Amino acid sequence: KVSDFGAYNVIWDMYSDNPTGPDPYEFEYGIDVDGCGGSPNNTPFPNGEGEEYNREHSFPRSWFGGTVEPMNSDIMHIFPTDKKVNAVRNNFPYGNVGTPSFLTMNGGKLGTNTYPGYGGTVFEPIDEYKGDLARAHFYMITAYEDVAISQNWYANAPGCPGGFCLNVNDFLQSPTDQPDPAARKLQIFDDWYMKLLYSWHLSDPVSQKEIDRNNAVHALQGNRNPYVDNPTYVDQVFSCSRALPVTLTDFIAQNNSENVLLKWNVTSETSFKQYEIERSVEGNNFVKIGTVLGQNLANYNFTDYSAKGNSILYYRLKMIDIDGRFKYSDVVVVRFGGSSNSTLVFPNPTNGLTKLSFAAPLLEASQIAVYDFSGRLVKQSKIAIGTTTANLDLSGLTAGKYAIKISNSKQVINETVVVTK
Repeated sequence: KVSDFGAYNVIWDMYSDNPTGPDPYEFEYGIDVDGCGGSPNNTPFPNGEGEEYNREHSFPRSWFGGTVEPMNSDIMHIFPTDKKVNAVRNNFPYGNVGTPSFLTMNGGKLGTNTYPGYGGTVFEPIDEYKGDLARAHFYMITAYEDVAISQNWYANAPGCPGGFCLNVNDFLQSPTDQPDPAARKLQIFDDWYMKLLYSWHLSDPVSQKEIDRNNAVHALQGNRNPYVDNPTYVDQVFSCSRALPVTLTDFIAQNNSENVLLKWNVTSETSFKQYEIERSVEGNNFVKIGTVLGQNLANYNFTDYSAKGNSILYYRLKMIDIDGRFKYSDVVVVRFGGSSNSTLVFPNPTNGLTKLSFAAPLLEASQIAVYDFSGRLVKQSKIAIGTTTANLDLSGLTAGKYAIKISNSKQVINETVVVTK
């Protein structure tokens, strides 16, 4: 990068850079490097910062057993950093710090982790570079998942009693977390660390600096960080490892004439934030109507007092984790009056998966048949006696209008659905 104090090129140190003003100190490439006699272009600071730079393994070497190649020399996770700050960060994981025991000159913090799931010592860089470091970590556990890390993070760390380092086992999966090696490889990071890094990835998107560095590493090393090239890969690759820590056992809607009472039960909540209640009048476009905070309870309820005046309403829960990830519950339906034989198809129109909701349980096992408007049977399936809702996958059909027939010896129900693309 170009110096804040002149036109010469300097090392871009994420642990000393100030993105909004002059840097507290700067290192000139090849001059201030550790082992070259200190800092002729900088005034040494009493706390030891600003004297020399060296290279930091952002994914510490002790996590994969020391000077083990190729991890030890993989540029993707190696950054030039102030020697003092590098030593302070040590091999601690990253995290969120409240009151720091050490504060770097650009605002980095060493201290006790405040992110739920781990109470040990962590290092927190400034917000500007949290995503950079998170994506470097995601690269490392992708590139070396079954090559070296899974074999060395717990067995080859010098000075660890019995081959285990407690601080490593607190954020990397280990035999004490998961005895089955095959299962352990499914998620290298512990839950809290995966969620922390994912939240950093979201809050600090890929910058031009990262793109330029990725290109430069590719020129030298011949490979790339895919999570810089395509940040959506983070969610696609690690979504199974980051399942929401809440299990919804049921979700029902009760028609109380003047309002609707929604009730749901959960079996667990860990690092969970809140439920957002969403409502739709046609089963397709949902709007938020309320919020209930997660309280680690077994049951919840919410009353919709603005339900009056509608013939049909659809509800769902948006379940949100503390790192911003979310998933939706199934949709529940409330009818106000109308025929007891009415059946709802929602969403309608649909671009694939739709749902059938029956006003009363089916009297017998039934057949669902879907016809195009030339009368050709295009899809069929069976549903059990007593069914009140059923999923219908129409994703393989071309766009158009289709007839749905649900039939048994006592009932014949006909509906229509529009498939879009």
